[in-house]
Amino acid sequence: MVEKIEKKYKYWVFYTRRDGNMYAYTDQKIIEELFRMMRRKDIFYEKTIRAGRNDLKELHNRYAINQLELYKKFYLDKKQIIFPVTRLEKINIEHRANQAMVDLAVIASSVPIEIFSKKIRKHLKCIGWDLFYEYYHGDKDIDIFTYVKPDLLKTFLTLYGDTIEEVNFKT
Repeated sequence: MVEKIEKKYKYWVFYTRRDGNMYAYTDQKIIEELFRMMRRKDIFYEKTIRAGRNDLKELHNRYAINQLELYKKFYLDKKQIIFPVTRLEKINIEHRANQAMVDLAVIASSVPIEIFSKKIRKHLKCIGWDLFYEYYHGDKDIDIFTYVKPDLLKTFLTLYGDTIEEVNFKT
């Protein structure tokens, strides 16, 4: 009787050095390379595993939130930055950024921009203060979120910047 050999799949798994818990995993070499290059080695370590179909099913069912993907919603000076993030990081980034927009809208809708000095008004307009106020008081019929968008890159760096490898750009 010939025993059937189960196919094994290669995965890269990242663990936190602090507690040894799994932080992220992927089966895509390019994502593994980007994560390894962009994240701090003193915080994460990596292991390569080979797993069969049943093990992978359990991995995906139990740890789906830790799966890495390429996040394509970061922009800096209108240039797209593609970054590997876990599904949990993505959820946290988008939730926190949207919450910041709601917080800004609540505050801006109750305080008219005119009470501030011209210098402060200039900065408040950059974050959409005047648009939120006008939107909530019916001064303009606009779709405010076509003008004001959350800064997802800044939110990511606020939440996870301590895990990012320092990069020196040559000018």
